[in-house]
Amino acid sequence: MPSPTDIANLALQHLGESRITSITDTGDKVSRTCGLNYPQARDEALQTAPWTCAKAQATLTRLSQAPLHKWKAAYQLPVDFIRLCEVGGGGAWFPSEYFDRMGSRLVLGRGDDETPVTLDIEYIFRQEDTSTYDPLLVECLALLLASKMARTLTGSDSKAQALRDEYERVALPRARTLNAQQIYSGKNHPLRQMLGRSVLGGGLKR
Repeated sequence: MPSPTDIANLALQHLGESRITSITDTGDKVSRTCGLNYPQARDEALQTAPWTCAKAQATLTRLSQAPLHKWKAAYQLPVDFIRLCEVGGGGAWFPSEYFDRMGSRLVLGRGDDETPVTLDIEYIFRQEDTSTYDPLLVECLALLLASKMARTLTGSDSKAQALRDEYERVALPRARTLNAQQIYSGKNHPLRQMLGRSVLGGGLKR
């Protein structure tokens, strides 16, 4: 299974650079550049899709101090929070309640809505154990990391842009598609859920 150093070496391969022995080695410029850019590239890559290897659940407790206006309740998000996937069992793209994020809090409730004392969420967390990463996530992270280091290590803006384009137009869309196939079966696909709430799809069975 790939380590952060292995992923950094895949990124360096895209740049035509020699391998490093450790991402934590501060003794040379290449290792330092990898160590500096890796955390940002990792979090950015994790944020781009609901990766199955970085999904977690949590039960949030309503904070005693409500928001000043507009929202009725606030909940503290986990410290390792990266991206919201579900709120109260509903997809974040199709919530059963209105909500928003303010800093490290999730705010909920509009008008006369009742707000629960506890709120269940699914979210993407800051997964640092790279041994759990899907191969396509490894590929995406390596490309993204390479694009961030390209200017420093090669002096080429065009190389940085080419790697970013490959990440955004090729690797990431393919990874999202295959990752989604693991999440959505025929019975729990978002389209089926939406149809089930509609008049036309009122007879759909789950």
